[in-house]
Amino acid sequence: YILDLICSNMKFSFVVQQHMLHQSAIFDSLWSLLKGETLQKGCPQGSVSGPLLWNIIINNLLDNVSTFSCCETIAFADDLLLGFQGKTLQDLNREAQRILDFVSSWAKTYKLEFNASKSKVMILDRRESNTFTSALTLNGIPLCFVKELKYLVVILDSKCCWKQHILYLSKKCENILLGLNRVARNTFGLKSNVTSLIYKQGIVPFICCGSQIWGTALKKKIICRLLRKMQRRILLRVISGYRTISYEAVFTISGFPPIDIFIVHNRDFKIATKTCIANNQDVCLPVSKMPHPTERSPINLVSYYQNIEDNLPVVCFTDDSKTNSKVGLAFVVFQDHIETEVHQFRIRDECSVFQAELLCIA
Repeated sequence: YILDLICSNMKFSFVVQQHMLHQSAIFDSLWSLLKGETLQKGCPQGSVSGPLLWNIIINNLLDNVSTFSCCETIAFADDLLLGFQGKTLQDLNREAQRILDFVSSWAKTYKLEFNASKSKVMILDRRESNTFTSALTLNGIPLCFVKELKYLVVILDSKCCWKQHILYLSKKCENILLGLNRVARNTFGLKSNVTSLIYKQGIVPFICCGSQIWGTALKKKIICRLLRKMQRRILLRVISGYRTISYEAVFTISGFPPIDIFIVHNRDFKIATKTCIANNQDVCLPVSKMPHPTERSPINLVSYYQNIEDNLPVVCFTDDSKTNSKVGLAFVVFQDHIETEVHQFRIRDECSVFQAELLCIA
């Protein structure tokens, strides 16, 4: 039905319908090959068209739920997060149940079913008495109330203190450290440059994932201490050091800053660049804080010709180079045949010469 509404080409709708019909589930047992009943709903798992068909279906639900003023929806693949707000818990309970009833009826209409046993309810309120007067239900099944909830890679808690998320990161890093201990020791195993690359390209992005959300928790010293504690243990493997080395010495030898300082700087930088781009401000940013060239407005290209300075008042020449794994860029600006600016910069060694060229042009 939804395909008929959005597809002007009826042949495409017919092809999709035929693709979904006459499907059956086959189960392979130890004794014989059993053929199950014909499927009446769902799409083939792992199919190329599966994500497209799911997006078409779930988009209808998101559009309908967005009409409720007190509800905010966040969807990622087949995970759906509904956020409700209200002045009192009674109003919040009533509106939330009304929307859940609508979601349940919508799912039945399109032969879908939301798993009530995997659905959780969490109240974000700093007060202690934050319980609903009656339990929320989905498909007639009461939903479980929790104090903390994992959504994607972030552990949410009812008080928004983020301590549980930090403990979750600490536990995961312990498992990573056990793996490093098997392949990297002080006297054998992986070299320091390899472990340093593993830390920089694998462990740091994992720890910083979602830091724009929970980065505000770093105002508390206990959170910073927990992060630095697990960072120090991993960096000891990077520098092949012993456990008696102090925090300051580990950070100095490895060349990596404390992870809490890195997260705060990275978070502030992303907020500043997004604000600058959103407001379209013509400001002078240092190269280290410039947004990625792909996120900036396109540049009008002018083909080169002789005596270009005579036709344009301002001319800028750029150059970039990568030698011995070191990447740099430079540019010079002429205004009315007078050299006004000359700048040279070195960027991270992991960058390519093409990235340097784009950054120089930007």
